[in-house]
Amino acid sequence: DIIGGAMVEGDGGCIRAVNASLSISNSRFVSCSASQLGGALFLAGARARGSLQNVEFVRCSAMEGGAVAVSAGAELSLSSCRMKENAAAQDGGAVLVQGSST
Repeated sequence: DIIGGAMVEGDGGCIRAVNASLSISNSRFVSCSASQLGGALFLAGARARGSLQNVEFVRCSAMEGGAVAVSAGAELSLSSCRMKENAAAQDGGAVLVQGSST
């Protein structure tokens, strides 16, 4: 699956998951952007769990966490993922992990 061209004001250009579980595999996020955290994906909350397998993030951008931002105790597992040409205005060109997130 290809998800592309999404742009939002706030967090998570394509996906914003707070205290939720998600599993994504064999997908591409292309040219996604957010004005704050996580150009393609924002995962937050003590009960948030995510798993990404064989996912590619290309030319995504955000203020922080160009492709992915993990915050507020969330847990994210990445396996065989690729990050290409992602950018952040401040921290985490491809991935930003804040606080006690893992």
